[in-house]
Amino acid sequence: MRPTWKPCDKLTASDFELSPVWGFDLSREGMPEGADETWVRPYSFTREPEDTDLLFVQARLEQRDGGVLAGAITVRFSEKRPGVEGVVFFGPYCAIGLDAGVVSARDRLYVETHLPRVKDLFPLRYEAVLRIGVRQVALRGVVSLVSE
Repeated sequence: MRPTWKPCDKLTASDFELSPVWGFDLSREGMPEGADETWVRPYSFTREPEDTDLLFVQARLEQRDGGVLAGAITVRFSEKRPGVEGVVFFGPYCAIGLDAGVVSARDRLYVETHLPRVKDLFPLRYEAVLRIGVRQVALRGVVSLVSE
């Protein structure tokens, strides 16, 4: 079976039914034809990676008002430890960078003007599971729109 590739900003909730983890693979840039550094593919791990580029991990996002959204968190491994770097909403696609659990200053204005009902979203709780071999690594946290 040929691997599935697509631009990261075209990821949808249904892509995570195919694979719960997607990521960049810069060693294969240009494959498939027309792919560039923004394209991602499904990932799986048999052991803890030392370091990775950015990964998109399927997540459950719980809004302030209790509503639940399908989404993803962005994770990067460094020295075999996963660190959550952002949250991704689908419909419309919106990737948000985080700074210690707070929407980054760079992304805050975009979030406040482009996400509907932003005041109902935050604080936002996320839960994700990253499978590494037979182990399951739980990734949980809370995202705030502004620092307290």
